[in-house]
Amino acid sequence: MDAHDRLLRIVNEIYAAVGDPARWRSCLASICELLGGSGANLLFHDLRDRRGGIVASVVDPAAFDAYTKYFHSVDPWALKLRPADLVAGRVIRGSALVTHDDLRRSEYYNDFGRSFGLTRTLIGVIDLVEERLTTSVTVNRGDAQPDFDEESERLLGALVPHLRRALFLHQQLAGVDAERAVLAEVLDRLRAAVILVDAGGDVLLMNRAAEALMARRDGITIDGRRLRGASADATAALTRAVTQAIAVARGGTLAAGAVRVALSKPSGGQALEVAITSVVQTDTAAGRGAAAALFITDPDEMPVVPTDWLTKRFHLTPAEARIASALARGEEVSDIADRLRVTAGTARWYVKQILAKTGTNRQADLVRLLVGIVAGLGAG
Repeated sequence: MDAHDRLLRIVNEIYAAVGDPARWRSCLASICELLGGSGANLLFHDLRDRRGGIVASVVDPAAFDAYTKYFHSVDPWALKLRPADLVAGRVIRGSALVTHDDLRRSEYYNDFGRSFGLTRTLIGVIDLVEERLTTSVTVNRGDAQPDFDEESERLLGALVPHLRRALFLHQQLAGVDAERAVLAEVLDRLRAAVILVDAGGDVLLMNRAAEALMARRDGITIDGRRLRGASADATAALTRAVTQAIAVARGGTLAAGAVRVALSKPSGGQALEVAITSVVQTDTAAGRGAAAALFITDPDEMPVVPTDWLTKRFHLTPAEARIASALARGEEVSDIADRLRVTAGTARWYVKQILAKTGTNRQADLVRLLVGIVAGLGAG
């Protein structure tokens, strides 16, 4: 089996772990084997107070316990990481952070790493939350093995986007009973239209918002169990995007992340925005055979928070007000940055200013506040 086939197999294992968290260990074992490691871990570190721990691991149980209880706090690689280093998807060699000579002088090396063969590392950055909490996948080697090279970086780099997507899906599914009645109730609470399709592209489940959208027959319709756009070209674009997402779910491609399609409306309104993502297939009644999910938003139906009102109420600058209004409409920070032609870092800086001025701590709290304001203004 060549490297490409091994990567595809591991991608399958990664998405299977979403539906069955017990599979994370076997998934890490495959990554460890691919990279010739002595251990592999899913880790989290708080860069401010140096808390940390292991989410899943393929190491000696004694090493797992020792790292969780103490050695995460003196991990020389973690201590060298800075928010600027932690770009999602980036792969970092431990030797670029700490030379091996310096490592050998550390408490980590002498009292922990050397004993368990964990003295070299390759770090794949999965996520960074508020420049503080980082999630990463690490693969280790011992002194007797060579350091990681560019090929190792390339292989892990191909897997990190899938790990990131799988962990996001895992967080979304955590705590949700997968029986159809309960799942349908959860989906019905969402403002966005949500549609689940099987590996053949047939519709399995729609929430209330999706059913209402289909009833309008303005940009997207359902023909039997198949989704259709308002034109042959729109239908073809939608079908291609769904097929690509299904291919990821079935391990037929290494592409990761949501595929986006705009569907024009015969009525002349703003185009529907469709994000299509692969989902792990499960054995539950609700998700049996599900291979992709479509999240559809209608810009004409999204709440609009007046920017001039925001500037007066919260003393936002015009730029901050535009970004706050876009967040209330459900736009992603990265998309806002692209539309306003600013860097993602600049957009995140604006979001921090908005949070501070509105007295909210998280983006989700900010959106709830703004959507509530829209309802109040409309009621008046």
